[in-house]
Amino acid sequence: MPGAADFLAFLREAAAPLFRRRMLVPVLALAALLTVTNIVIAKNLPPPDGPLSPPFLAAALVRIGGLVVLAVAIVRILAASSRSPWRPDGAFWLTLLAMIVLFAVAESIEIGVGVRSDPVGVLISSALSALIIAPFSPWLVAIVAEKPLA
Repeated sequence: MPGAADFLAFLREAAAPLFRRRMLVPVLALAALLTVTNIVIAKNLPPPDGPLSPPFLAAALVRIGGLVVLAVAIVRILAASSRSPWRPDGAFWLTLLAMIVLFAVAESIEIGVGVRSDPVGVLISSALSALIIAPFSPWLVAIVAEKPLA
């Protein structure tokens, strides 16, 4: 039966790629992106049933775009891909399309279950989304890191 030492060795090996020098730029960029957009969004929250302000919308768009760019770069670095982490090649655009489709699937599940704000409703819609979307994760990584139509 594996012991605690085996588990710690596994965790150390699994986490090692996260602390490589090559991950420094995307991790710092991710921290800066999330911090700045959180500040802008928090300072420009719209009133209930009110219109969204331009700074709020701009911060939301910058956040979404930045997350996609940084997610692609991080996956390419962690997968030791031969693709440049920062180049928006065809695989990048296919990844963006796949992310939009997966987001639409998740939203349609939420609409199908019925948008509920109670903890049980959120848990049910999140679990259904995860069960349906999770099998596509290896394909999404293959799009990003290696062969776009693998």
